[in-house]
Formats: sequence, C-alpha cells, structure tokens
Amino acid sequence: MSISPELQAKIDALEDERLKAEILDLLTGPGKRRATDEEIYETIVSSYTRAKEARARLRQWQDDEVAAFARYFKEKDQRITLNS
Repeated sequence: MSISPELQAKIDALEDERLKAEILDLLTGPGKRRATDEEIYETIVSSYTRAKEARARLRQWQDDEVAAFARYFKEKDQRITLNS
C-alpha cells in the first residue's frame, strides 16, 4: 500500500530519523491493519512527543535538584567561613 503524498510530506518533515524509519516500517510492512495510515502516524508521533516531554520533565527535575544541592553546600560553606 502506498503512502499518500500528504502523509509522506508530514513524515519527511519530522526531525528524528529513527522516528521516520519506525513510521515507514509500520506503514509499508506486511500485515493487516485496523487503523488508517494517518491514525498510525498520529499515534506514533503523539506517543513519541509524550515520551520526549516526560524525559524533558525528568531532566529538568534533575537539573533543579542539582542546583538545590549546590546552593545547600554553598550556604553551608559560607556559614562555616563566617564561624571561623
């Protein structure tokens, strides 16, 4: 089954090459589908986007935690210096 030019343009516009390959593999691979090509594309892209956002939130949390940890030791060091 061939991919419509509109959907192919959407796939080509994606930046992640692995994501493009995954979508193309699913759309051009053998097997019976219960969803349209567009639905498959939307499902994969939305799952990818949610996972990417979750990783970004986790990464931000870790950055914030590191910053708080550094502030704690900087303040502790200042207290020690003032008491010396």
